[in-house]
Amino acid sequence: MKTFTLTILGTTSAVPTSKRYTSAHILNVCEHYYLFDCGEATQIRIRQEKIPLSKVHHIFISHLHGDHFFGLFGLLSSFQLHRIVTDVYIYAHRPLKNIINTVLPYDEGNVNLHFVELNVDSYEQIYEDKHVKIFSFPLKHRIPVSAFVVKQKEELLKLRKEKIVEFGLSIKEMIDLKNGNDYVDSAGNVIPNDVFTYPPAKLKSYAYITDTIYDESIIPYIYNVDVLYHEATFTSKHANHATLSGHSTAQQAATIAQKANVGKLIIGHFSSRYNDRSIFLDEATQIFSNTILAEEGLKITF
Repeated sequence: MKTFTLTILGTTSAVPTSKRYTSAHILNVCEHYYLFDCGEATQIRIRQEKIPLSKVHHIFISHLHGDHFFGLFGLLSSFQLHRIVTDVYIYAHRPLKNIINTVLPYDEGNVNLHFVELNVDSYEQIYEDKHVKIFSFPLKHRIPVSAFVVKQKEELLKLRKEKIVEFGLSIKEMIDLKNGNDYVDSAGNVIPNDVFTYPPAKLKSYAYITDTIYDESIIPYIYNVDVLYHEATFTSKHANHATLSGHSTAQQAATIAQKANVGKLIIGHFSSRYNDRSIFLDEATQIFSNTILAEEGLKITF
């Protein structure tokens, strides 16, 4: 089975506490690591979770509030100090490029830094490799914010070995079958592809949505994803404050999950005013039962 594992590094909003860290998730797909947001102390959390720093090449920053990107400077500095020779790609809104160049001039060093500007107006694909496609789209907050959706790409079909032997398949015929084509024998008979191949694995998907008011317009972009992370900074008791500050409640996050028909909902980005986080879960599960709380170190294997 191909690796597709999410690790949550930080779960709190605005400021860290003695036990909670600010926003950061990391997704491992076949030992390719994709970092979503980089709050303060993210590099410490990466080390605590024994994630190889040298494999973090793609960093997606949702927006330019400090609890989502202040850890970036330490992380990039560590790349330099440890002399990790690599290309690092940062996907973010335009102002971040100038901020990075001011704080960490990259005219020298071993890291080749590439900046990919996010579109603040529309849904778009921003990255693709042999394993995944990653998309972004705008959210509604006090400043521009982007959500991210990761979709696993289709892989070549796996052949049934006994059929290879039975039909004496050539390399070309095997390649055609792996690509989904039917088999045509020497007499011109067409034999369906599924006779020779195993059913394809279900493609996995993950959506990262933070710092947004309740907004049903995002539902088409996240419909049917396996795992949705949706911010839930407040409970419904403070719904007015959530709207005024550009955030969501646990109840609203669960409603989005229900309407989007997702597989699992993770809620996080909790305000530090709440000592008991179980009230978030109680509120969300009344609407969407397959909800879990984000916790530092939580790992979800898709």
